[in-house]
Amino acid sequence: MDMFYINNGFSVYDQTEGNKLVYSESPEHHSSNNVRKLPISGIGIDETVYCINPMREIVTDIFDGIQLKINMPFISAEFDSINSGWLEGSSPINVTIAPLAENFFPWQYEIIFTGDSAYSTQTTRISSFKDLNLNIIAESELILDYAFPFYVINKHSIDSTGAYEKLDLVVHDVNSNAIFEPDSDYVLVGHMKDLSTDQTKKIFWSGSVFAIDFFNVRSETEMPQADDIYRVDFKRPFVETDTLKITLNLEQVVDREKLADTMDKIKVVPNPYIMTNSMEAAVGNRFLNQRRRLMFTHIPARCEIRIFTSSGVLVDKIDVENEPSNGIVHWDLLSKEDLEIAAGMYVYHVKSKEIGKEKVGLFAVIK
Repeated sequence: MDMFYINNGFSVYDQTEGNKLVYSESPEHHSSNNVRKLPISGIGIDETVYCINPMREIVTDIFDGIQLKINMPFISAEFDSINSGWLEGSSPINVTIAPLAENFFPWQYEIIFTGDSAYSTQTTRISSFKDLNLNIIAESELILDYAFPFYVINKHSIDSTGAYEKLDLVVHDVNSNAIFEPDSDYVLVGHMKDLSTDQTKKIFWSGSVFAIDFFNVRSETEMPQADDIYRVDFKRPFVETDTLKITLNLEQVVDREKLADTMDKIKVVPNPYIMTNSMEAAVGNRFLNQRRRLMFTHIPARCEIRIFTSSGVLVDKIDVENEPSNGIVHWDLLSKEDLEIAAGMYVYHVKSKEIGKEKVGLFAVIK
């Protein structure tokens, strides 16, 4: 029996470029051990399959400056008992999961109680109707025209009207008396397949997901009330129809007016800069502290700083590509030829790459 919901790869598309495929991994092409061939077993299943490695956090290769990390802690779907149960209400009903439900129908379901007739059985064809354990149920043990004070939705699937898909409900009339008796009969919950035509209504039962019984309810006051909700959930890998949308933080929008004001505050610290004697050990040895440098403050994140002598000779150029929050740039007081500068007056010219504004100022170097 095939497992319908085992994930053996993934793809990444760029929506800004018309859903262009930018990265994918599969059994044929994957990074490291991200996709592995592992044995699985279960009811009617004993085989080896390719799957996203559940034994480690998988890490993709770098693409478009991005690297994804994915955790997939299980190979195939399984019932999630922790996240199943009452969302609203506390009636002592029993919900029994079909052994094969996790192989075929591992979605998130909600049983919504209404207090009045909310749903009637839709199935019309009952040949080979099976219970949770795949045993054939005699037609005399099925009630197909019962109106239930609740309905069940599949929160993974949307129908043509935009509403959640509804599952069908059929009474398993255990003693074949054609009466639903809550203390002995089951309500089977399953998917249906509509093959109706304009002339004939044909709705087939596709398979049972779970059964509901009220055997432990001792009185009418313990029955579920209107607006009570019971959830049945499964843990499962992603399937082909699942998508995760990732939005990258775009570069911060530049406030042009604020940037212009900030550039007016550009300073050189210290000014004047007093150089120590180059014979001092701390200056001559690059492994010691007190290296020579001065600091430009309130600098745009993206700009170019040019430093000139007072006669207009270019001394050095600094191409700045800082984080938006970093407005500080240091200069080592060396020329573009990596030579020590002389004492004197210097002119700095800062030009923003974003708005084109320029700032010119002076600083002095004293020996």
